[in-house]
Amino acid sequence: MKKSFLLFLLLICLAVGGLAGMSVWVSKDNEAVEVTQTTLQGDPAAAQGLTITVHNQMFNQLFWDTKFPAANAAEATSEFRFSQKVLNFYEFHDYPPEMSMPSFGGGMSSDMGIDLERKDWGNGGILTRPAIDLAKTMGPNETKSKTVYLAEYYSYYPIFLSDYRYYGYEEYKEQWLKVQEAFQRFFSIPIPSQVQVTYTITTNEMGEVIELYCDTQSWLELNTAVAEGEGGYYYILDSHVSEDEAKNGMVQMDLSHIQGGYGVYFVPFLEDEASGWTDLKMDQVQTVYQVPQGERTVNLFANEKGNLMLYTVAGETWYLNVLSSDGRQLLQRMELGQMGSNGYMVDPLEGEDHMLLFFNDHQLLLLTWDGKEYALAHALQMPEDEQWDDSGKEQLAHWDGQRLALLERNSLSWEDTSYRLTVWQGGELTYQGVYTMSFAKNNATQRYSNAIIRGIDVHAIELSG
Repeated sequence: MKKSFLLFLLLICLAVGGLAGMSVWVSKDNEAVEVTQTTLQGDPAAAQGLTITVHNQMFNQLFWDTKFPAANAAEATSEFRFSQKVLNFYEFHDYPPEMSMPSFGGGMSSDMGIDLERKDWGNGGILTRPAIDLAKTMGPNETKSKTVYLAEYYSYYPIFLSDYRYYGYEEYKEQWLKVQEAFQRFFSIPIPSQVQVTYTITTNEMGEVIELYCDTQSWLELNTAVAEGEGGYYYILDSHVSEDEAKNGMVQMDLSHIQGGYGVYFVPFLEDEASGWTDLKMDQVQTVYQVPQGERTVNLFANEKGNLMLYTVAGETWYLNVLSSDGRQLLQRMELGQMGSNGYMVDPLEGEDHMLLFFNDHQLLLLTWDGKEYALAHALQMPEDEQWDDSGKEQLAHWDGQRLALLERNSLSWEDTSYRLTVWQGGELTYQGVYTMSFAKNNATQRYSNAIIRGIDVHAIELSG
């Protein structure tokens, strides 16, 4: 053990490159990885047969793979490995362009002057037509304010895809503006007549606008989701406005003018293999599926079977609408329950024969899949835990037909090397525990090198049983 550990210390010194010459001392307590198991609820015996494996690293060159039975973490075993080459487990994702709207408030400043004549989507998300009129009344070294009704300047609200592929390429400018305008005309969302905005402008000694600020009591909320499909992207949107910044009395904006109706929208693309660019055909946007009247679209995913999973809400009740891969055909519709008119969900976890849905931090739904349709197996409740509620999570689920296990880690924290396991049997919570790695101790590597042993970027946890 001592010889192998001396080799381990040598590898640490080699891995820190720029910190050559650093002396590292590690106490005997830190020679092996220990896992401390803390039971929060239930009996650890309910986790019998489940195995957890966690992957930690330092400098992306030193790696620990630690495996332990969920029912008894004291039996943990750990393998250490060193890579002379830096290994980065980060996965690059080419995310689809987001659907965006300018806000009612905000600001910008520039000592070089601000070009207010640029289109609204090129001006930091600020509606600039009222500012242009105000600037025309101003001279050098002035500051003026003016309050306006936005509906007097805009027939419809600018909406666009935040794709900056043509930024800086003047030869594409006119083409880009035309497709953005076509995209905006498709949605044609009127600005509410009651929305007022106060514009404040400051000019320099040459009369150029160097500061622009907008203030309003109205609050705009835009909720969108996108899923990639064959030959393009599928979008949904829902937008609300309130007459105060506290978001009281949120009212849905008028979405009745959208061409083809309110629902799921498809934007085709063409991939240029030579350049690697994806050319969006925004002027060819179309509605492929209309939702029932009185329902709002709240989320959209593509499942591993190639179908679109559209979530809608009517009043307090949520629905799952399973659509064909092109979004045009409804394959299944099921009621999910009372998740709230302002409820929210995060990415589901999908297995071969099940899917786990997450709502409002603490509500979970387990759906089973029989090869043709989904069915609701259990409505589950996750206990409130302030330490975990607000953390970014990497999650894994294991379902054996009777028992559901959910393993989570805080993927946003560099210092937190703890993991939470929750087990349900027959829809009832039978065990919940937290497993903390001995890396969390004030060990020598952290004291002397300020280095933190942490989870790898992705796929840092495994769950089997």
